[in-house]
Amino acid sequence: MKTNTGNREQGTGTGDFQSSNLLSYVADTLTEVSKMERPLDAKQARELINRYGFNAVISQLEKMENYKKLNQYRSAYLTCVKWFEMDIKKGWFVPEKKIEFKTESGRTNFVKNFLLAHPIGSDITINGQQCTVETEIFIRTQNERLLPIADLFNNNTMEVK
Repeated sequence: MKTNTGNREQGTGTGDFQSSNLLSYVADTLTEVSKMERPLDAKQARELINRYGFNAVISQLEKMENYKKLNQYRSAYLTCVKWFEMDIKKGWFVPEKKIEFKTESGRTNFVKNFLLAHPIGSDITINGQQCTVETEIFIRTQNERLLPIADLFNNNTMEVK
């Protein structure tokens, strides 16, 4: 049986091992999230990890832990999903998996919200690489490559900070 040693980076395996690590981390470290009326179960932990990635889920749960009004929420899983959805809409989080826009207005809203969070001229980090929001359409990477902002949402490996 594998156990969590308390190191949040340990969850780099797959499947049940990651969800087990996540649940152990929540139980050992995130007391407010653990005390929610409906805490995470193994199936929900797997779903969150599959959707958003292990480290992103840990970060989101840590934000929840520090939220003063967390006791007003009932479900750890639904709260986490809702907070991810809000972060995605604001352009603060780019999912690891590709999300297709159902309409062009979805793409437009993503770019608009991204620019509200990261105005033109802002320095951001994408996958550890320094970039600058160049225009309403493009981000300039360290190696002078132009990357369309809308493509951030379609890249399945990109993390924006």
